[in-house]
Amino acid sequence: YRVGQSVAANVYRAFRSAGLFLLTDIETVIDEEEEEKFCMDTGNRLTCNDGSCYTISEKCDGVFHCLDGADELDCPEKLGPSFTPINKRLWPYWNRFFTLSFAWQSTISYPDGRAQICVDVPTDIGTWIVSAFSISQQNGLSVLPSVVMFEGTRQFFIVVEIPKRPRLGEQIGVRVDVFNFQAHRIEV
Repeated sequence: YRVGQSVAANVYRAFRSAGLFLLTDIETVIDEEEEEKFCMDTGNRLTCNDGSCYTISEKCDGVFHCLDGADELDCPEKLGPSFTPINKRLWPYWNRFFTLSFAWQSTISYPDGRAQICVDVPTDIGTWIVSAFSISQQNGLSVLPSVVMFEGTRQFFIVVEIPKRPRLGEQIGVRVDVFNFQAHRIEV
């Protein structure tokens, strides 16, 4: 047993919640129909990826009743007034589009087994842990034996936010954030 980032009840559901298909020639003991039948037998309910159940009326109601939000998947987009709360409007631009999966890529390897991937590492503050796996006809599933850690925190940087197009005579505000992650003070 290994603790992972998925709330899935078993390996099959972990693959399914990640949008992957489990293709294998071994006999699996997971019977998806039996799992879904259990929830249907307990009051006409649907199955979450972690094995718990939710009612049909809870599907697409805007509230997560499953730990991974499976009850809100494949829901039609709700149309309504477009309102952005003030905390989201004033949040720094680069934090709103923060992505944790910048290195998730699929590539085909060279005949000798090597593969090369070039990605732009985000400039966000944080430590990135990178791992890899591959699937081949000869070796099956191969996993990188150890993870690679990358520290993405810049020691000193400045972020400036200004309007894109000021007009002549207009009074504007310029937001300047100075970040110092060094162990000592610095004069700017």
